[in-house]
Amino acid sequence: MKKAKLITIGLVGLVASLILTGCGNRATTANQMSSQSTQSSSSTPTLKVTLQRGKYQQAAGLLSVPVVLTNQGTNSTVINSENFTLNIAGHKFKPYQINGEPADYHYDFASGNIWQNTVSFDIGVHLTASELKQVKLTYKTDSGKSVTASKMSNTISQSKTKVSMQQTSGSPTDLGTYFNNAKEYQKTKKEREAENSRVPSLEDSFDDENYDQLRMWVAIPTTGSAGSKVAAVKIMNSTKTDMILPYRDFELVDKEGNEIQVDPSYRNYMLEIPHGKYTTVTIPMETTLKPSNGSYTVQLRKDPGGTSPSGSFFDTKDSFHEVEVVSSDETDIDTIFSLTADKYPSDDIKWSNQQVDTDNNKVSATVQLSDYFNLANRAAGYHVVGTNDDGTKKTVSVKKVTPKYVMTTDPAKVTWKVNNLADVMNYQHVVLQYKDKTILTLK
Repeated sequence: MKKAKLITIGLVGLVASLILTGCGNRATTANQMSSQSTQSSSSTPTLKVTLQRGKYQQAAGLLSVPVVLTNQGTNSTVINSENFTLNIAGHKFKPYQINGEPADYHYDFASGNIWQNTVSFDIGVHLTASELKQVKLTYKTDSGKSVTASKMSNTISQSKTKVSMQQTSGSPTDLGTYFNNAKEYQKTKKEREAENSRVPSLEDSFDDENYDQLRMWVAIPTTGSAGSKVAAVKIMNSTKTDMILPYRDFELVDKEGNEIQVDPSYRNYMLEIPHGKYTTVTIPMETTLKPSNGSYTVQLRKDPGGTSPSGSFFDTKDSFHEVEVVSSDETDIDTIFSLTADKYPSDDIKWSNQQVDTDNNKVSATVQLSDYFNLANRAAGYHVVGTNDDGTKKTVSVKKVTPKYVMTTDPAKVTWKVNNLADVMNYQHVVLQYKDKTILTLK
């Protein structure tokens, strides 16, 4: 089994009826801008789609960009995520998706509708400012015409970019409301169980038997002590409910309680999270996130429909699944959501079937992960330590570990190639450690 790995801009006062088709998703729609929708002057149907984009953001080789599509023709069409293409110096990239993590979507797109989301591409490198100027984003319409995105101004009037969402086939739930619902449900469940009274089912409470199956992870890229101003976010929505994340309702809090909100240039956007899909994006923050500031936690705010933020920000503790945040020095988006053996939660990693082969200087064991994060095996961090009761001690290094990453929740074999294993195994007590944490007791 493959391991589960884990903005829509509208104009004020506008109405749209954007209905999601295919992929089992319901539509999230932006208000229709009647003043800008163009109708054909004749009875001949037309297909005219315009594309705009926001500012590019990058993290671990992933480039994300907010996009706005407007159907100015008289014909309806379908938005297909695979019709987006990022063009860089002759190279073409399609939206980010990896095996086992479906991220595609289709939306009905009626005449006059406006649709907005964030699209991400795995380009594998970090582009400089001058290189970004050469990037071209296109969308291929049903007629086969490729439309090139024009850049939206960073100083565009806030009144014109204020998100206004409506839904004609079921309303999407913003993540703030979702996590608030989860916390309330868990509280009620605990109280009812203490009273030996009936606990309402998820189906009864939310019309969704899978309502507890949304997971969210945040990885903060680290560059030495310099930190980063972006966060990589992955969401696995295995519920039956479409979700949205208005960026103005997302923030990170450091160990001192300092709140870091999303960069102002992104606060008027939101992210769509279709049910049954994965969503991966990079989000710019208003200030630098530094490892020295300790671990961060995610806080959210309720924003029904993405139009009316209410109340204070709150953490996601005591929900179905708390949002997990890690700092990572990985440079690849496929592995940025990884932890080394000393940092992996002990409840989510189990070792078994360990074997010591002194003839071949090898140690092996089976590992099983129950969290989303990969296990990153770095030989430089591992060593074998032998000690005697009289205090004598010997430490030998590990030359190689395979595999470099464990990326599955199925049992997986890990093998360590050790220098002079037989010598250290002569000691009374022998352990395999990652840095200072004991991973396996070998003797």
